[in-house]
Amino acid sequence: MNKKIMALMLTLSLGTTTLIGSTLTIEISNVTSQEGKLYVGLYSKNQEFANVEGAFLKKIVDPISKTGAIEVVFDELEEGEYALAIFHDRNSNDTLDKNFIGFPKEPFTFSNNFKPTFSKPEFEDCSFVLEKEGKSLSLVLID
Repeated sequence: MNKKIMALMLTLSLGTTTLIGSTLTIEISNVTSQEGKLYVGLYSKNQEFANVEGAFLKKIVDPISKTGAIEVVFDELEEGEYALAIFHDRNSNDTLDKNFIGFPKEPFTFSNNFKPTFSKPEFEDCSFVLEKEGKSLSLVLID
């Protein structure tokens, strides 16, 4: 077989190969407003947990016409330990507004539906293991 044809066939076969990773599906309920944006931050152990800029991956979802529950999917993730921090930026100022003692004034949630008391949670409080077969989580916004 001609070397050029073999090289082309090899290139085409490599080009169609896709990486197969785990899928994380998150259902976020108690979305009570269509205003603003929903920020979904996915963190691995090496990131600064619950800091928007420190997220391993993040998605920004527009909740227009989707009050109630919203589904967010992260595909092709490596197996491992992760945590989620989510907030609904109702006034679209790209930040989670807090009151004078530092408690969020906008809806928020963490993986494991962890409810903080006096400070933001640690990664370990909210961590979960993502395995090869994927994972589905149901989280409720705290309003």
